[in-house]
Amino acid sequence: MKQPQKAFIMARVGFVGLGNMGRRMAERLARHPQVTSAAPLVVYNKTGEKADDFVRQNPNTVAAATLTDVVEQADVLCCCLAPTSASWQALLGLRGLIKSAKPGTVILDHSTVDLETSMECHEFARACGVHFLDAPVSGGPEGASAGTLSVMVGGDAGAFQRTQPVLTAFGANVLRMGPAGTGTITKLINQLLTTLHTAAAAEAMQLSRKFGLDHRALVTLIEKSYGSSRMFSRNAPLMAQEKRDKNEVSAVPLRHLAKDATIIRHLSDAYGLQMPQLDAAVTILQEAIGKTYANSDISFLSEVLSSPQLSAAAQHHADMNVV
Repeated sequence: MKQPQKAFIMARVGFVGLGNMGRRMAERLARHPQVTSAAPLVVYNKTGEKADDFVRQNPNTVAAATLTDVVEQADVLCCCLAPTSASWQALLGLRGLIKSAKPGTVILDHSTVDLETSMECHEFARACGVHFLDAPVSGGPEGASAGTLSVMVGGDAGAFQRTQPVLTAFGANVLRMGPAGTGTITKLINQLLTTLHTAAAAEAMQLSRKFGLDHRALVTLIEKSYGSSRMFSRNAPLMAQEKRDKNEVSAVPLRHLAKDATIIRHLSDAYGLQMPQLDAAVTILQEAIGKTYANSDISFLSEVLSSPQLSAAAQHHADMNVV
């Protein structure tokens, strides 16, 4: 008689990267009984204090001392790191996760990286007998905490099925988009829209402010109109505030938007695609970074646009209504 397939609940799960998104995603995993039924969730962070603090606050978790330690203790491993360079080093480095993983391990990368990095990970993983899924997420820290993230996955269908209890612990909209790389491309499309909609919201609020509209009434009206977007609903009320501290820590900083927009522009250049609105947005985002708005919330883009010191190039894009 055919033996039943071993249930996923016997798999051990690890998590690398406890930043703004990663910590909240890992917290969802730590509280999920199916995920921690076989063994505690193993976590790793380059800054060890963050991992130790996470373990103190979350039962059913243990901290690993190194990347090698965490991958040795996991059958399914999630990775969520902000800079592309950090993702590359963690996944593909000399002592990286893919090289150190046991054959059959499933590694998911939830980071937003360029397509080249994702494909390199898939190819190296295949050579090592490891399953790799590009599985970036969207929904922000609030979505991670609530377990309502969108998770867009590229890679092997069987590996995707094995990771369902993990992905649904923090994701409510989990889809396999297709083969290797399609999760990353989907996320870049999402980030393209996020960038353009944020820039459009900044210009819309400039117009609203110029003519003295009631901002709350405007948001209420637009949310039920064709011009509605999630970025407008999120950012417009913040942009309408008179006094804000740009140095206040944000979980959604402009530097992340600038990084993703730059990745998309390089991809469009490589494939000969014309994206003039993106080009304009990148120029203005670079202006924001240069004016020390790197760590400011993305809603501060409106303040950058309204600055009298806006550079000639950025001002030209704004004046031409390209963004």
